[in-house]
Amino acid sequence: MAEVLVITPVKNSIETTLDTARAISNSDVEVHHIIFNDFSTEETKVELEKKKAEIGYELIHLEEITDHPSPNYKLVLQTSQKKALELGLPLLVVESDVVVKADTISKL
Repeated sequence: MAEVLVITPVKNSIETTLDTARAISNSDVEVHHIIFNDFSTEETKVELEKKKAEIGYELIHLEEITDHPSPNYKLVLQTSQKKALELGLPLLVVESDVVVKADTISKL
């Protein structure tokens, strides 16, 4: 079972997002990772979809739940807080340009 819910908001920074997602998936603790795609281009959306099973993250396209233009930080935080409470997990936000080491999350 996951020990922490990690969220990553993203808009059109696919390479750094995938690097971040890979680093999170290699964490020394069990992580439930959700990437919130905040109205990225179709190319970014396709790449995120393509890599989610390989890397191991849940993907939420905000365009499917709101028509409010980016940025949608408040919606991301509200949705994440609700999910963390449902799962009984602490919530950690890791931005899409942050690469963590295997022990970063456990040290927090």
